[in-house]
Amino acid sequence: MDKSPLKPFNYDLVIPPKRKEDKDHDTIRHPDACWVFNKKPPLFWEPLSAHSIEIKHANMKAALLAGADPNEMDHEPDNRRSYGRPLHCVVHSNGPADFMKENVSLIKLLLEHGADPRLPGPKTAQAWASLGSPLFHVEQLATLPNQGLNELLECSFYQEAYQIMKKAADDLDCK
Repeated sequence: MDKSPLKPFNYDLVIPPKRKEDKDHDTIRHPDACWVFNKKPPLFWEPLSAHSIEIKHANMKAALLAGADPNEMDHEPDNRRSYGRPLHCVVHSNGPADFMKENVSLIKLLLEHGADPRLPGPKTAQAWASLGSPLFHVEQLATLPNQGLNELLECSFYQEAYQIMKKAADDLDCK
């Protein structure tokens, strides 16, 4: 994998090898062509990307080690593009259930670097970010009775995410 700096951030992101089937490689290699890669740190867009979990993890860790705030609110003025906080991004996806299960490691990474699962998201057009805290969001999905409406609700991801975030929240409450 080659590395390429992505401005305005002061760290290098891991750039996956060029593949025709990966739709967002060109926007990463040419970030000026895509508003999200140029304006938002990887904590907001990596969890929603089509990258492998290894690349997502590497880019998010690089951002965190360079001082990115795991509790930062996405201050996008256009509320249709607001992602909430990084944990909101990690627990939301339109991908298949196996894709979501990979995000458990990203939850752990953000929590290890000080993310607070109790912090609310903004009032946005993105319903998944407007539901309150990431902890509340996964609690609702982990306890919602599934009636065959969505394969994601059958996914153990939400139960595992809830347990991890609940423990982190309890630990923060004890401090």
